[in-house]
This record gives sequence, structure tokens and C-alpha cells, in this order.
Amino acid sequence: MTTENTAYTKAPWTVINEGYPIRVYGNSPDERGEHGTPLVCRIGGHALAPIDCEENEANARLIAAAPDLLEALKRAQTVMRKLSGLAWTGSRIPVDRYPEHAEYIEADNLCSAAIAKASKPVT
Repeated sequence: MTTENTAYTKAPWTVINEGYPIRVYGNSPDERGEHGTPLVCRIGGHALAPIDCEENEANARLIAAAPDLLEALKRAQTVMRKLSGLAWTGSRIPVDRYPEHAEYIEADNLCSAAIAKASKPVT
């Protein structure tokens, strides 16, 4: 699954845990960086001072899933907007204006905030 018009490394991202630091690589699970696959990040210290913990491994898995999660969220938001029957304008709709659609609106607001967080430039 890939997202078009992205500035980040294309999916899939893969976790390689052969000791610390854990590495997350982009593009291909068959290539581990030695063959031109981009290194997305390192987690958990370095070879001389490893930080071995389950939290680092969980963070690496979450980071590796990020491109797929973003694409799934965008698709889910599109479907949700169609199902709700509301006229979405790209801006936040106040829940009190359409109380019968509160769950759709609140979920859409959460989706929009998460997509914006993943898309806005780092300052």
C-alpha cells in the first residue's frame, strides 16, 4: 500500500532487529540498507551502549507501520464522509450543529488532526 504525493520514504517499511539499535528501513524487506534501501530510523541506543527494552521494539513496529496507517486513515475518512451524508467542506464541522452525526464528526476531526500531524512540516 502506498500513498501518492508523499515526501517520506515509500512503504513498506521493515523492522530489522539484529541487536541494538533496532533499525527501520524503507521500500523493501529484502534489502537492509546495504543495497540502497533508505534507513528511516534507529531506535534504542547504539552498538556500544544498547538500550534493550520491549518499548523500543514496540516503537519500531509502530514507526514501520506509519505509512500504511496513514493511507488506511485517509481511506477510512473518505468512506466515513460518504456514509455520513454530510457535506464535508474540508473544515471542522461543529458537533452541536449536527448532533445526530456526532460520532462521524468527532471521528472525522480525529482523522483530520492525525493526518495533519503526519503531513505538516517539522518546525
